[in-house]
Parts: sequence; C-alpha cells; structure tokens
Amino acid sequence: MPTPRQPVIAEQVALFALRGEIIAQDIALTKALGGGYRSDSPVELKPR
Repeated sequence: MPTPRQPVIAEQVALFALRGEIIAQDIALTKALGGGYRSDSPVELKPR
C-alpha cells in the first residue's frame, strides 16, 4: 500500500529530472552558439 508521501516524492523526482534536462539543453545551446561567456581571454594576446 502506497504511503501518502509517495506521490509527492515522485513529483519531486520528476521535477529534478526536468531541471536536469533544462540544464543539459542550456549547455547544448551554449555549445551550439559557440561556447560560453568568459570574463578572461582564453589566450593571452601579445603584440609583435
């Protein structure tokens, strides 16, 4: 017999799964658009 909390826990698990999918899709979109934001330059540019 299910406890009264099982539906709540199941919904919380589903919510965490959706949040994880959102994060994964955000990462995929960022990569597809050419990367992410970096406050520092990835390479140091030195004039010749």
